[in-house]
Amino acid sequence: MTTIKYGNQHDDSESHHEIISDGGSSNIGFGDQFDRSKLDSRILDLRDPADIALIADELAALTRQVEHSPQAKAHPEDLRALKEATASAAAGNGDSAKAALKSVGKWVLDTATAIGTPLAIQFLKTAIGLS
Repeated sequence: MTTIKYGNQHDDSESHHEIISDGGSSNIGFGDQFDRSKLDSRILDLRDPADIALIADELAALTRQVEHSPQAKAHPEDLRALKEATASAAAGNGDSAKAALKSVGKWVLDTATAIGTPLAIQFLKTAIGLS
């Protein structure tokens, strides 16, 4: 189960939340939302074919970027794991994708952060245990 609770959102704040869930029940609870606040939240379920397809697309984009980075040559095992995760996600197997990502190095997460792939970032953090 995934449960996230946030406090009050005030003024002109903007919030965007994407949560990766292993299935089951999930919810997001928020405090007061005032007029000018903009809030966008979504729970992505690894068991939902549409959601895993989104994650697969982001992992594919990340894989293309990582392949061309200088670190890829120094870390071929991380690139192999990333490709395996991408293939698993494309095949609709979120559990296998998550398992494969557990063996990638932090530099892959740093690369995802640098190129701005939010779904891949969250999926990596979940797989690695940082979220």
